[in-house]
Amino acid sequence: MFNSAKDEKTLRLITRYMLRPKEELYHSKDDPNEMNNLVEKPGVNSIKNNLSKELGKWMKQQGDPGAEIDSWEEWNNSKKGMHFDIER
Repeated sequence: MFNSAKDEKTLRLITRYMLRPKEELYHSKDDPNEMNNLVEKPGVNSIKNNLSKELGKWMKQQGDPGAEIDSWEEWNNSKKGMHFDIER
């Protein structure tokens, strides 16, 4: 990742990933590269709510605490084999 500063294309991709919006919704057939986020468009609330509910159920089933573990501290811990503790 740190070598990305030397490669503009890689840096753009990493930056786009790291600074992505909280919610994303794409039409995968019409937009396979996920460039047009539809989450704020009128008429997608029912789709968004249904997907959010399903994701919440899946995360609970997997023991995934969510975005709270997406931090530099947790990233560094994972490199040392000290992955997040669900009981925190």
